[in-house]
Amino acid sequence: MGTIERPNDDAPDHGAGAAREAAGSSAGAQGAGQPVAIVVAARDEGERIAATLAALWRAFPSAALLVADDGSRDGTARIASGAGASVVEAEGRRGKGEAMTAAARQALRQGRGEAHEVFLLCDGDLGDSAARLLPLV
Repeated sequence: MGTIERPNDDAPDHGAGAAREAAGSSAGAQGAGQPVAIVVAARDEGERIAATLAALWRAFPSAALLVADDGSRDGTARIASGAGASVVEAEGRRGKGEAMTAAARQALRQGRGEAHEVFLLCDGDLGDSAARLLPLV
């Protein structure tokens, strides 16, 4: 499958990084204290991914945020990485399901020292409405 890109401090964050910084650790019960991994499906979402990630950072400031990029050609992976998300890039276009599965597996491997107990799957084109996902967790 693909590679993980770590956040690039030199890449423009399109506002998402600032939203994550502003959110700090002030979000509510976020999964009732359970470790949360959010997997965002994306293919050619360069125009919307920054807004989606900013909303997710506001709602889930301590979550592991992974973008499952399924062969985007418009800079989606670069924008997502610049916004602070880990990016799992598919080699070519494998389909949404396979891309998200690869990203979820990566989240399990990353673990951040603990197993993620909650996985939230969403699409990269949600924009500001992504913040409304908090009650699902």
